[in-house]
Amino acid sequence: MNEAFMLALKISGIGLAGVFLFMTIFYFVIIGIDKLFPHEDDLKEKTHPQLNDTNNNNS
Repeated sequence: MNEAFMLALKISGIGLAGVFLFMTIFYFVIIGIDKLFPHEDDLKEKTHPQLNDTNNNNS
């Protein structure tokens, strides 16, 4: 194969690996932020499950 083609494949591979590495790091950052700052509804359910209307069977 041509030397320029092989170099282009190497550069493309490095670029794709960089994109997937960034996406993986970004995914774990989002998961960490979600655990550090949970959504308000999740906090209510964990601290006061009786306040959640879906759990009440008093119809």
